[in-house]
Amino acid sequence: MSNFRFITLLLIFALISSCAGPSTQRISIDSEALDAETRLQKKLSLQKIKARYERLQKVGYPILKKFFRVM
Repeated sequence: MSNFRFITLLLIFALISSCAGPSTQRISIDSEALDAETRLQKKLSLQKIKARYERLQKVGYPILKKFFRVM
């Protein structure tokens, strides 16, 4: 009987605590800092795209050159 009461109490506690909403509060972000971060992320993204494209050209061009030379 004691185990049944404990399990019931545990279940009730779990159900009640799962109904609680998030209590995270939003912070205010400076718009200038947000714009600067956005520009930085775009710049880094473009640099990564450019580096991947250059690597593709460096690796792919010799392969294509040899392929068409064989044909």
